Amino acid sequence: MIGYAMNPASDQVLNTRYFKSQPYLFNSRKHRSYKVILSLGSSMDSGKTTTAAYLTKGLKNMGQRIGFIKLTGTAYDKDRKLVEDAGADLALDFSHLGYPSTYMCETIEILNILETLLNQVEEVQPNTVVIEIADGLLQRETKNLINCKEFMNIVDGVMLSCYDSLAILSGVEILKSVGLPPFVLSGIFTSSPLLIEEVKEIINIPVLKLNHFLAPDKLAHILPQRISVL
Repeated sequence: MIGYAMNPASDQVLNTRYFKSQPYLFNSRKHRSYKVILSLGSSMDSGKTTTAAYLTKGLKNMGQRIGFIKLTGTAYDKDRKLVEDAGADLALDFSHLGYPSTYMCETIEILNILETLLNQVEEVQPNTVVIEIADGLLQRETKNLINCKEFMNIVDGVMLSCYDSLAILSGVEILKSVGLPPFVLSGIFTSSPLLIEEVKEIINIPVLKLNHFLAPDKLAHILPQRISVL
């Protein structure tokens, strides 16, 4: 027999979502004392998490306190732990709020997840919060988020990780169309000197290999200032 687990006290169906967390509604105009950097990719496994981890390590080398949030995807603790091992003072994802996945969630629901996780991350008083969004720019939830001005308004800068030069060309154009072009390019393609040269010939955006994120002089030079798209 298949049925729902019920709370006998309230006669309501039990759900893991926000089971032990106080939910917060998203507020795009809330003052945030930290920078928000978004780690995006052209596709799945393009290097988003690794780039986020190396940025975290680099910022820690500069004396910053760092929060990390993996906002969308399917529960996979390895990604969060990679950034945690890189030195994040607090690393969380949607599964901490009882979501096994954010697949087919509406944008407002994901934004409320974000606000709730930010509220928890703020307890470590971060200088920077790195947010990773799963999959690629054309995936449903990712596409909806980057086209949401209220969400992009809290973002100070975008890192774009890609497999190849063609993906970078299209990815940069997509991000330009929403008013927030990436401040740095990285990802799998940086393992190929030929691809790096191809990218540098067509796009005037800094390209960083992973070890470059650990060099304070290179990192400090490219870090973004506050940008508003509203």
